[in-house]
Amino acid sequence: MAIELLSIGLSTVIGVGVPVAVVILVYLIYTYSIAEKSFEEVIEEQKRRSIEEELQQKLEKSKKEKKFKKTWGKKSKEKVEQEVVPEKVQVQETNEDVSPIEIIEPKETKPVKQKSKSKGNTPSATPPNADKPKKVDAVVPEKAVSEKKKDASLVVKETEKVKTEPKAVEVLKPKVEENVESVSVSNTVQAVPAPTVTAGKKKKKEQVDKDIIPLTTSKLLSLIKESELDTEEIQTLIDILLNKQKDSTGWTKPNDPLAITKKNLLEKEQLLDQELRQNQTMTTKLKDLREEYNQVKVKLSAQEKVNQEKISRQQQDIQALNVRVKQVQEQLAAEKEKHAQIEKQAGEKIEAALKNVEEEKVKLQQKLAKLEAESRTGVTKTEIDALKKSKEDLQKVHNLLVEQHTQLVSTHKNDLKNFKAQINDVETQLNEVKAKNETLLKDIEVLKESKAALELSEQVLKEKLEAEQIRCVDLESQTKQLLTKISELNKLQTEVKELKFENERLTEQLVSTKERVAGDGQEIVHQNGEVNGKPQDEDILKSIEEKDKLLKEKEVLLIQLNEDLNKQKAKISLLSEEIENQKQKNNELREKNWKAMDALTNAEKIAELKIKEIQTYSEQNLLQVQKEYEEKLQNTSNSAQTEELLKRITKAEDEAAKRLTDYNNELEKNKKLESELDRISALNKSSDLRISEMEKSIQELEVEVSETQSKTKACLQRIHPDIVIDSSLPYDTWLEEYTKQASLAVQVAPSNGEETELQNKVQHYEKALAETESIMLNLQKRAASAEAIWQSRLKKKEKELEQVSSERDALAAEKEAMQSTFQQISQLEELQEKLKLLQSTLESAENERSHLEQKYDEVQKNYINLRDQLENKEKQILELQKESSRNDSLKKEIEDLKTKLEKEKKISKDFSSQMVRLNSLVKIGQDALIAEQEMVKKLKSQLEAAQVSTANGTSPTSIQSPVVNSESQPQSKSSAKSKKKMDASAKK
Repeated sequence: MAIELLSIGLSTVIGVGVPVAVVILVYLIYTYSIAEKSFEEVIEEQKRRSIEEELQQKLEKSKKEKKFKKTWGKKSKEKVEQEVVPEKVQVQETNEDVSPIEIIEPKETKPVKQKSKSKGNTPSATPPNADKPKKVDAVVPEKAVSEKKKDASLVVKETEKVKTEPKAVEVLKPKVEENVESVSVSNTVQAVPAPTVTAGKKKKKEQVDKDIIPLTTSKLLSLIKESELDTEEIQTLIDILLNKQKDSTGWTKPNDPLAITKKNLLEKEQLLDQELRQNQTMTTKLKDLREEYNQVKVKLSAQEKVNQEKISRQQQDIQALNVRVKQVQEQLAAEKEKHAQIEKQAGEKIEAALKNVEEEKVKLQQKLAKLEAESRTGVTKTEIDALKKSKEDLQKVHNLLVEQHTQLVSTHKNDLKNFKAQINDVETQLNEVKAKNETLLKDIEVLKESKAALELSEQVLKEKLEAEQIRCVDLESQTKQLLTKISELNKLQTEVKELKFENERLTEQLVSTKERVAGDGQEIVHQNGEVNGKPQDEDILKSIEEKDKLLKEKEVLLIQLNEDLNKQKAKISLLSEEIENQKQKNNELREKNWKAMDALTNAEKIAELKIKEIQTYSEQNLLQVQKEYEEKLQNTSNSAQTEELLKRITKAEDEAAKRLTDYNNELEKNKKLESELDRISALNKSSDLRISEMEKSIQELEVEVSETQSKTKACLQRIHPDIVIDSSLPYDTWLEEYTKQASLAVQVAPSNGEETELQNKVQHYEKALAETESIMLNLQKRAASAEAIWQSRLKKKEKELEQVSSERDALAAEKEAMQSTFQQISQLEELQEKLKLLQSTLESAENERSHLEQKYDEVQKNYINLRDQLENKEKQILELQKESSRNDSLKKEIEDLKTKLEKEKKISKDFSSQMVRLNSLVKIGQDALIAEQEMVKKLKSQLEAAQVSTANGTSPTSIQSPVVNSESQPQSKSSAKSKKKMDASAKK
C-alpha cells in the first residue's frame, strides 16, 4: 500500500503539479519522522500495514463493483496493479546499497498513469482474485513472509483491531481517490480507443514517456527540504523508504560511518580516476613533445649541414679570390719590370732624337751666319737668287714640318683623350676601392675592439698562469712535506704493530703468571707477588701512556698526510682541466691562423692576376705610343712640342712606377706575414707537444696516487692480517670497512683484572685509530666539497671562455665576409696594415707564450723531480716494511737520498735545505725507534724478573739491574753508531 501511495503521489506530481506532491511528501516525512522506532518495531508495522492494505483492497473492489456495471474494467485495473508490483520489487533488489532517500526514482510513476487510463477502456480476461497473493508478497519483506506462519495468531488480532478502527484508513482514502480520479479524467480526454490491448498499451507508454519529465534525486531532495511537512507526512515518507529498503539486512542511520566511508571511498576513486586520466594526458603530451623535440633536432642537424656546406663554399670562393690577388700581384710585378725597360729605351731614343735636332739647328744657324756675312761683304745676284731659292725651299720644308706637327698634335690629342678616358676609368675604380677601404676601416676598428677584448682575456690568462705557477711551487713544497710524513707514517705503523705484539705477549705472560699463582695456592707467595707486581704494573702503565701519546701524535700526522694527499689530487685535477683549456685555445688559434693564411694566399693570387692584366694592357699602350713617337720624331723638327709630349709621357710613367712600387711593397709585406704565420704554426705545434707531455705526466701522477693507496691498504692489512676486504672497492669505502672490522676484532671479553686494563687500552688505541680514520673521511668529504666548488668555478670560467670563443668565431665570420670584398689591388694595402697589427700582437702574444712556456717547463721539471723523489721514497717505504733489519735499510735509503740530493743541487739549490730537513726528521725517527726498542727491552726484562720473583719469591730489584745494564750497553753502542752515520750523511 505504501508503494501504491508513493506511485500515486509521483503521478500527481507529474499530472497536477510539482508543488502539491512536494507538500504531501514533506508532510508525510514530517509526521512520521518525529517518532523514532527500532528495526523490530518497523518490521511489525510493515506486517500490520500489509494486512491493512489487503483489507482495503477488498473494500475498494466491493465499492467499485457497486459503482461500475461492467466488471471487465475492474479486472483490468487489478491486472495493471498486479503488473506494477513486480516491477517495483525488481527496482528494490537492484538498489540494496543506496541510501534510503536516493532510492525513489521517476520510473515508478509510469505504471500509475497506465493504471488510471486503463480503468474504463482495457478489458481483462483473467479472474479478479487471481493475483492477490503476489501483491502481498511484493509489499511484505522477506523476514515478514518467513514469520507469517509463526505469528498467525498475531495477524488475526491485528486484523480485528483494523476492523475496529476504519476511520484512520478512510482519512487517507479520499485523497488517493481524488488524485486517481483527476489523473483518470485527464487521461481519458487524451486517450483514443484501440482495437487491441497491446497496441493501446504501446501508444500509451510512448505518450507517457514523452510527457514525463525526468525527476532526479537532487530535485527530490531539494523539494523535500524546501517543503513544510507534518509529523504524519514525515512518518509516511519514512515508511515508504523503509519498504524500499526491505532487502537490506541492517538499519542505516543518517550519520552512519559506513555510508560516510563508502562515499569517501567513491570520491577518492573518482579522484584517482581523474589523476590517472591526467597522467595519461601528460604522458601523451610528453610523447608529443618528445616527437617535436626529435623533429626539431633533425631540422637543426639539417640546417647545420646546410650552413657547413655554405661555409665550405664561401671558403672555396675566398681561396679563389686569394689566388686571383696573387696572380694580379705577379702580373703587376712583371709589368713594372717591362715598363722600366720600356722607359729606359724610350728615354734613350728621345735623347738621341733631341741631339740630332740640336745638331741640325746648329748647322742651320751656322749656314745663316755665313750667308749674312757674305751678304754684308758683297754677294752677287746669283748668290742672292740661290739664297732666295734656298729660303723658299726652307719655307716649303717649314710648312711641311708645320703640317706634320699639326698632324702629330691631333694624333697626340686623340691619344691624350684615350689616356684621359682610361684615367677616368682608373679613377672610378679607385673611388670604388676607396669606398670599400672605408668599409674595411670600419671593420678594422671593430676588429681592434675585439682585439682589445682578447688582450684583456690574455692578461687574465697570464694572471691565471702566474697563480698556477705559485700553486706549483706550493705543491712542490707540499709534496716534500708529504714524503717526510709518509716515511713517518710507515715508521709509526711498524711501531704500532710492534706495540700490539708486545701487548699480546704481556697479556699472555700475565695470564700464565696468574695461573701459576692460582696453582701454587700459597698465600705468602701470592702476597709477595702482589707487592712486587705493583711497581711492575705502574711501569707498564707509564709505558702504555707514553705509547698512547706517540700514537696520538702519529694519528695527527696521518690526518695531515691524508689532507695533503687530497689537496694534491685536487690540484692535479685542476692542472689537467687547465691543460685541456689551453689545448682548446691552441686549436682555435691554429684554425684562425690557417684561415688567415688561406685568405692571404687567395688575396695575393687575385692581386697578381690583376697586376698581370694591367701590365699587359699598359705594355700594349706603351708599344703603340712608342711606335707613334718614333714615326713622328722622324718627321718632326719642332723641339718644344716634343718636349711637352715627353713631359706628359714621363708623368704617366712616373705614376705607373709609383703604383708598381706600392704593389711590390704590399707583396713583400704579404710574404713577411706568411713567414710569421708559419712561425706561429710551428710554435703551436711545439706547444701541443708540450701539452701532451704534461698530460702524460698527470696520468703518471694519478697512477702513483693509486699505487700509494694500494700500498696503504697493504700496510693496514699487515697490521690486521685476519681482516679480509674486497680490493675492488673504492679507497674511502675500503677504509670504513677496515675500521669496522678492526674495531670488531679488538672487542674481546676480558679475562682478569690486569688483562682487562691492557685490553681496554688496546681498544682505546683502536678507537683513536678509528677516530683518526673518521677525521680522514671528513677531510676527504671537505676536499670533495672543495673540489665541487672549484669545478663550479671552472664551469663559470669555461662559460666565459665559450663566450670569448663565440665572439672570436663571430669576428672570424666577419673577417671572412671582409675577405670576400677584397677583389681589387688597393685592398691589399689595408690587409697588409691589418696583418702588421696582428703580427705585432701575435709577436707579443708569442713572446708571452714562450715566456710562459719556459716557466711551465721549469715547473714541469721541478714536478718531475718531485715525482722521482716520491717514487724513490715509496720504494724506501716498501723496503722498510719488508726488511727486518731497519737500520741497514735506513742507511741505504739515506745514501740513495744523498746521491739524489747531489744531483738535484745541480738543478736547483733550494732542494738542498729541504733534504737536510728530511735527514733531520729521519734522525729523529731513528732516535725514537731506538728509544722505543730500549723501552720494550726494559719492559721485557721487568716482566722476566717479575716472573722469576713470583716463582722464587725473591725481590725484583736485585734481578732487574744486571739485565738492564746488560741490555743498555749494546743499545747505546748501536744508537751511537747510528747517530754517527746520520751526522755524516747530514754533512754530506
